[in-house]
Amino acid sequence: MVRIDAKELSKVPYLRAHAAGDRSLRLAPFWDGAAWHLWIAVPDGTLFPMKPQGFSEGSYVATEPAVADDIYFPFMEFVWKRASWPEVDRRQDAIVEDVHQLAASIAKIDFFWRMREHVPGGGLAVGRYVRSELEFLLTTYRTSCGQSGPVSACSTKNSNVAKVS
Repeated sequence: MVRIDAKELSKVPYLRAHAAGDRSLRLAPFWDGAAWHLWIAVPDGTLFPMKPQGFSEGSYVATEPAVADDIYFPFMEFVWKRASWPEVDRRQDAIVEDVHQLAASIAKIDFFWRMREHVPGGGLAVGRYVRSELEFLLTTYRTSCGQSGPVSACSTKNSNVAKVS
């Protein structure tokens, strides 16, 4: 991890470095409503600004979705703004990955339903696909709930940290 001076971090519009305390600050793609922005930490402790031409998948910061069907996940906003301590970071990554996996699985179930007439065996064959997706959904959900418990405990334990807004 590269240490970045608070003055340098002030270049990133969504960060309030002065209020971070002992929390980790993440650099993520930023959608300003018209264009993408990204800052990369370099070894000398400065930030290198970039202007990506698009963003295909992952988490980003914005005041509004870049694409209408992007998922807003309030729990992760809370973690980013109020509970981003080093011991939470790994769990945060795992939870975000689980949410992406759950969304993809739900989309697959919808796809299977729409394509059932084109699959040999029709609805009966598609039922097998759907059952395996449901099993994956439930397993992933249980795993994700196991990850969020420690995050909640960390956020309660450190509730005196200044708010980042």
